[in-house]
Amino acid sequence: MTKTPLESLRDNLDTLLSAIEDCRARNQVLPCLVLVYSGIDIAASLERVDGEGTGAAFRRWAARYLLVRGKLDCTPEDLWGARCGIVHTYTTASDQSRMGRAKEVVYSWGTASAADLAAMVQATGRDYAAIHIDDLVASFRSAVSTFLFEIAAEKSRLPAVSERAGVWFTNLDKSVGDQFLRVIGRRPDV
Repeated sequence: MTKTPLESLRDNLDTLLSAIEDCRARNQVLPCLVLVYSGIDIAASLERVDGEGTGAAFRRWAARYLLVRGKLDCTPEDLWGARCGIVHTYTTASDQSRMGRAKEVVYSWGTASAADLAAMVQATGRDYAAIHIDDLVASFRSAVSTFLFEIAAEKSRLPAVSERAGVWFTNLDKSVGDQFLRVIGRRPDV
């Protein structure tokens, strides 16, 4: 049975969310963050407008889907800077934070509290955004769900999203490949 583009998109994002949850459960904090920030990049890329760069698409998607519930005490610019720092250098620092365009984001996890972390940071006189990894993961999961719901409901958005998602890697069972090769005469029937 062939999946619709929306079903394939949902499956791919569910697999990503599963990997994020697995890293979080194992307290693999940095890989978890890399996957979350990459996931935001991926989702944002599906509706990037002509001429829009990765950063603008990321910030737009984060504002529209990720930050709407108010669990993350940061801005889209802070998240973009955090993404650049984590993905490129495994640190909180980025060009955005060094230029004063974004706060560095620091993370609590497990039983630690983002509020306590924010209080500790404030006591040092530094201006960081403190968030709990569980809140970031939950916000991303919710954002993906809302995004997919909107795509399904607003059919006019589906063709562009399907086109961009259609170039993603996909899992293809070996039997499907074998069958295709038999049909085109490249593999004899066994």
